[in-house]
Amino acid sequence: MELPRSLDDLDHALDASLDGDALLERARELVRVPSENPPGDERAIAAAVSPHLEAIGCQVTEIEPAPGRVSLVGTLDSGRRGPTLALNGHLDVVPAGPLDAWEHPPYEAVVADGVLHGRGSCDMKGAISAALEAARALVTSGVPWCGRIAFQLAADEETLGPHGTRALVAAGLAGADAAVVAEPTGMRLATAERGAAWFVLRTLGKAAHGSRPADGISAIRAMAKLVPSLLDQTWDRSHPLLGGPSVNVGVIRGGDKINMVPAWCEIEVDRRTLPGETPEQVTVELQRIVDRLAATDPEFRGEVSLTAFEVACAVDQEAPIVRAAGAALRGLGRSTEPIGMAGATDARILDEAGVPAIVLGPGDLSLAHSTAERVAVADLITAGRAYARLFATFLAPG
Repeated sequence: MELPRSLDDLDHALDASLDGDALLERARELVRVPSENPPGDERAIAAAVSPHLEAIGCQVTEIEPAPGRVSLVGTLDSGRRGPTLALNGHLDVVPAGPLDAWEHPPYEAVVADGVLHGRGSCDMKGAISAALEAARALVTSGVPWCGRIAFQLAADEETLGPHGTRALVAAGLAGADAAVVAEPTGMRLATAERGAAWFVLRTLGKAAHGSRPADGISAIRAMAKLVPSLLDQTWDRSHPLLGGPSVNVGVIRGGDKINMVPAWCEIEVDRRTLPGETPEQVTVELQRIVDRLAATDPEFRGEVSLTAFEVACAVDQEAPIVRAAGAALRGLGRSTEPIGMAGATDARILDEAGVPAIVLGPGDLSLAHSTAERVAVADLITAGRAYARLFATFLAPG
């Protein structure tokens, strides 16, 4: 095959090699395989994806750090020296929920009016299919490329668990020069995401008979002071793509019996963080709120415990992966203005491991965990075209 000579020739060769029908059928096949987490078992979906990796020439490595928690790494090698670009996607999906709330059954992969419906269609089996088709198009197009594409198809993302991308990192299987995390962004280029610090805050009181509340100290009453102080706080810092931090009280529990003054109450707090914020910094921030309340009320007693911390991350706007993604989107007439992600993706894990990672994928994130989850077929094809251009640009021979 004669190699394309200009950028226009390159784009045309990639588009001509991309099979939209095959992309859609692959996506439908993957959606039809339930892989709900919880409970968490990716063996069936891994078995469904593996032949597609092998079909485009990948060498496939399987890892199972816990029973049923299967992740795959499919490495497509050009045979020429060059960088490694990872395409990271997760194989698990959130539970379907009440089946009667769905317009179309969640695991039948119905296509209606140009839209693919079903759990995982948007988050993110459709994107995985698009990326596989993009790699196949690159291989068959005659467009020159070098290095490797590593498909990191991970378990255990939907519960932020340890058995997916973290397990790949621990096993030495996540190394790359850059990565694309294919979460739904509406094909907008996300170069930053907030992290999360999770806390349990506890107020302590003194138990007494419910008929004699003056004999006790109500921990619930103390918590009623603490919660507004948490939710009303403001910050003097922000990020150009992410805005400021945020805090949410997601769980509350306390007391032992209706006819007792409660001796304890606790809340679970989700504090979203910005790049550069540390566990110590955020813990001190909450402790100061508790200390201020204690200073004005001698009966107030509170405790702060950090239970989890996920780092925020941001990629340098001049990084090669950002430039390559921008060029791919620009070639399709799409916006190249970077955005930030409010929630967490596996980009943060790769960033911690020293792999600069962007987030870029088809679909509307607001539909991802809903009973209306769906993605337009045209958006999947656009994603395939964009990924093919991104692969070719990042992996272009020097």
